[in-house]
Amino acid sequence: MGKMTAFQLKSFLPLVLILPWISQLSGTIDDHRKIAWSPNTGWISFSHGQGEVAVHFNGNNGWLSGYAWGENIGWLAMGSAGGGPYENLSVSDWGVNFDADGNMSGFAWGENIGWIHFNPVYGGVRLDRATGGFQGKAWSENTGWLLFGGENPLYGVRTTAFDTQALGTPNWWLTLHEVREDDTNAAGIPAWQAFIMDIPPDATTPFRIMNIQQPSPEAVVSFGPVSPKRKYTLQRKTDLNEPEWFTIAELPAPQHHGPTASLPDASPPPRAFYRVTVSLPAQNP
Repeated sequence: MGKMTAFQLKSFLPLVLILPWISQLSGTIDDHRKIAWSPNTGWISFSHGQGEVAVHFNGNNGWLSGYAWGENIGWLAMGSAGGGPYENLSVSDWGVNFDADGNMSGFAWGENIGWIHFNPVYGGVRLDRATGGFQGKAWSENTGWLLFGGENPLYGVRTTAFDTQALGTPNWWLTLHEVREDDTNAAGIPAWQAFIMDIPPDATTPFRIMNIQQPSPEAVVSFGPVSPKRKYTLQRKTDLNEPEWFTIAELPAPQHHGPTASLPDASPPPRAFYRVTVSLPAQNP
């Protein structure tokens, strides 16, 4: 079965039913930036009383769930009951997705206005992960454009899913794994450190140096586990009392997840102490 077009989706309208009182989702919308605008139907709130939109992310892609509310058009559902990511192939599997760059696709549904396309011709909606802001416009064949930002008056929609807690852990990761930032697992690994290492919060083996080989003329430091979403830096001291670590080599991003990787020290001194640091790239995953 191919991807659904807007025309194909319309054939399913009589089968879809929204019950707003069952929407008890934990939303992720900023209380101060929660309003979109339709010139033909008025204001749409993405966080309103019994219904609220939630933004989900798994590190690679994301999706919306929950309900927005328009005083003149009623409830708008961001996805089908099974949750995302959505295939948008059937009446039981439809909704709004976004890719790693925040580009949205798929359909929302309003019982009173029909389908809303988030990636239409001459439009489209994007989620800026750096700010959490929604940008652009979606299209309803029955009511026209749904706009996600404007200046006169100032309005817009922003998610808090990509905001971080005190130790730098993003809300989406904590929600995905159902942990708090300062939770510590049975192996003594805090959740915030697990995020930096890009390992599950229940992992029993942390990131560590595994081996140091010292064949002439270079030393090779092996470490792991590694992730393509992290940057690894090999540093050295010749005396632990030295105030600073000296950077020797960097691995910006391994090609894939793996148990080990290695970095060389091309000119090792007779005695050396090594460490490998893990950091996030400029664009957090």
